[in-house]
Order: sequence, then C-alpha cells, then structure tokens
Amino acid sequence: MSVMYKSRIFAILNIIIIIPIFIITKGHNIFLYTLSFSLYTLLTILFSHIDIANYLVKYGHDKFNYTVRKVYKLTMVSCFILSIIIGALVSLSGLVLQSLLSIDKIFIVYLVMSLSIFTIPCFNITLDYLKLKKYFKLKNVLLTIYCFFNFLYIVIGGIIFFRVLKLEDYLSISLLYLGNILSFIITYLIFYFIAFKNKKNRSLKTREEQKINCKKIVKEIFSNNITISIVNVIKYFIFYFGIIFLYIILTYRYHYNYTEVTNVINNVYFYGIRIAYIIVIVFRYVYDDKFLELKNNLFNKNNDENKLFISFFNNLINNLLSIVILISVIAGDIWFLFFNNITDCPILIGFMILFFFFIIYSYIIEILFQLKNKKKLYITLFIGIIVKIVLIMPLVDAMYRMGYNLIYGDFISSIICYIVTIIISLFFINFKCKLNLTHNFEKILTIIYENIILCFILLIFTFLVSIRASSKIQALFTIIFYIAITVIYFIVNKKIKRLKNG
Repeated sequence: MSVMYKSRIFAILNIIIIIPIFIITKGHNIFLYTLSFSLYTLLTILFSHIDIANYLVKYGHDKFNYTVRKVYKLTMVSCFILSIIIGALVSLSGLVLQSLLSIDKIFIVYLVMSLSIFTIPCFNITLDYLKLKKYFKLKNVLLTIYCFFNFLYIVIGGIIFFRVLKLEDYLSISLLYLGNILSFIITYLIFYFIAFKNKKNRSLKTREEQKINCKKIVKEIFSNNITISIVNVIKYFIFYFGIIFLYIILTYRYHYNYTEVTNVINNVYFYGIRIAYIIVIVFRYVYDDKFLELKNNLFNKNNDENKLFISFFNNLINNLLSIVILISVIAGDIWFLFFNNITDCPILIGFMILFFFFIIYSYIIEILFQLKNKKKLYITLFIGIIVKIVLIMPLVDAMYRMGYNLIYGDFISSIICYIVTIIISLFFINFKCKLNLTHNFEKILTIIYENIILCFILLIFTFLVSIRASSKIQALFTIIFYIAITVIYFIVNKKIKRLKNG
C-alpha cells in the first residue's frame, strides 16, 4: 500500500466528516478545530517519508523475522518519542498564539491535539509491517476499521459533546482528537493479537541476523528520503500560514471582531477547502499511474521524454480547465447540496482556480525532486514561500480597496506563489532534459479555446436549466445535468478531432 494511497484514504475521511460536523456544530464556533486540524495535518506529513516495507524488503524472508520485528518495534517507539517532542513544541506554540494573538483556549486544544500526532504515522508503520509480512487482507481490514471508528467517534462524540453535554467549544473540540487515539488503540490491538503475536513471526535471532544492526536501520529509515516530508510540509504550509495571517490581518488591520474573522476562516479553510480538495484526490487517482510512467522515462535519456512530458501536462491542463469551468458554473448548487445555502459558494470557485495551479505545482515539484538536487529543490520552494509572504498583505489590501472579499487576496497570493514556483522548476527541468516547450504554445492556445467554447455552452444552458436550486433534489439534478453536458461535449469534441485527422 503506497503512501499516496493511504493519504488519499485519510483525505477522503476528512472530506466525509464535514457534513456531520456542519450539522452537529451549527451555532458553535469551530475556529479552534480549523486551526488545530490544519496544523495536525501538517505535523503528520512530517512522517510521510517513513516506509519500513520498502526499506526492509530484503529482510522479508522467514529467516529474518527477528530483524523485522525488532525494526518495527524500534521504529514505532522512535516515532512515538518524536511525536511527543513535536507535541511539546506545538503546545508551547499554542501558548504563544494565546498570548500574542489573543486566541483564547488554543493552548488546551493544541495540547490535546499534540497527544494524537503519533496515531497516523504509527498506524502507517503498522500497515507497512503487514505489507511486508503479506497480511494484505488484514491490512485493508484495519484501514477500514480505523476510518470507520474515527468517523463514528466524531459523529457520536460530536453529538454528545456539543449537543447533549453542551460543553464549551474548546473542550468539545479538544475531545474530538481523542477519536484518533481510540481508533489507533482498537486497530493496534487487532493487529497485535492476529499478526504480531503470531508464533510464525516470532523467532530467535538467526546466524544471518547476528551482524545486522537494527538501530542503524531505524536511523536510516528516519533519515533516508526525508526530503519527501520536507517538500510535503512546505507544500501544505501555505494553507496553515494563510489561516494565521488572515486572522492577524482581519483582526488587527481591519478590526473585524472575533466572530466575523473566525466565521470567514471556517468557511474557507474548513468547509471550502475540503469540498474543493475532492478534485485534487480525483485527479491524483486518475493521473498518478501516467505520472509514474513519465517520471520513470523523463531522466532516462529516452527520445520520447519531450513528447511524454508535453502530452501528460497538456492532457492534465485540458481536463483541469474543464473541471474548473464546470464547478464554477454549478458552485452554487454544490454548496447548497452540502450546506443548504449559496452564500459562500464563491469560495469554492476561488479554491477551484487555486487547486488548478496547486495540482500542476505538485506534479512539477515531484519531477524536480527526481533531479536529485536538493539545493535547487529547496531554493525553488522557498522562493515560492517568500512570494506568498511578500504578496499576501498588499493583495488583501487591494481587495479591500476594490470592495471584494479579502479572502481573494490570500487566494491570489497563493496562485502567484505556485506560478512562480512552476516557472522556476520548469527552468531547472528544461536545463536537465532539454524540453522543447516553445512548440507547445499553439496546443495550449487550442486547449484554452476549446474550454472557452465549453464555458460558453454551459452558460447558454443556464438560461434553460436554472443553477439556483431551491431544494437538495433540484441541486443534485442540476449538478448531474451539467456534468452530462460536459461529458457530451468531450465526446463530440473527440469525434470531431478524429474526423479532421482521419
């Protein structure tokens, strides 16, 4: 089970919970959950490079049972200790935010959240162990159980904490994080009694294992490919930074009250981002295999590498543009379907445009990573971060002067950050692979032209089928209708191209 697949499962879980949380917490302020959960996601990404299954593949035979078990236990203990250290630092940062930014009770929430940091990395390590020992069915069962219990705890716990006991918001939010710990304990106990305690996997150290240094292996597991985690943290740091900076700007520069600021941030960075992120998951699912083929061939001096690169990104850009246009047209119906109102649907449109560049940025960064030049990679990423930091304030000010929602300033600063990073990355990649990108300009114009036609067609249909739903059934029908129109357009467009080429 790849890290990407596991991350998709957890991402889907985080998306699914937004509906029950919206219903359960109606009338409550969940800003502390939005802020802490964004940081929690960022911290668990710190461990994304740890993969004992791939590292221990040479020890997968029965004669190395002792080594595999020892490395697994040491990795789990190391991960737990590291999580505690990180948790202590996180709790201190909560004190800083509480005192400097007057975010009341954030220390308590961060403290409880920090106790659950170890759960996802330790759970992933356990899945890696099962993969190595070929417990494939149990691995899938544990993943299902973990997600199910986590979802169940949030729903039932949320009802009890927010509705029945009517605890203060910060206490209810803090208690929600205990679901991660409870889910981990349940799945780990199942794993322990079925797989780890199994006599087949328990044996004394063999002659071949006498010279194996398990502590050294664990150190290598934590140090090897650490760049993967650093890159992922930088990629997602932009969103966490956006929350903090928006809070500061709206509170201290424009003097919004706490309720106004937190409502804006909750709608954007808790609800809006999760709905829009569905598109990221779908595109990663569809394109990851094709992208793997591209990476494998790009730096192998393959004569077709230029063709592969251009073909992949042309296809990606074309489909992304079409989805952005489609979602932008039916954003009101999607928002109504989830939240029974259309007030904040422009947020979804903003995120769709943002994620258009984010997906391209993610793939380009992964290709740059393949160059195995950490200096170029870090320079590129940090330039992007600096661009974000420098531009966010003037762009928010510009939105304020023009009378637009201030959140668009944050969106635009992130988009420019991604564009700058993409351009610099392409420069380095082109220097290595000698890609001929200038000849692709005409194809990009064709892609834009075809999507303008799609946009025009969808807008015409808005006069026939209203995009302002008055019920959830109507909203669902409208969404299906416009998706069907988009699919039909693609089919007809392909047939026209075949006739022209044929």
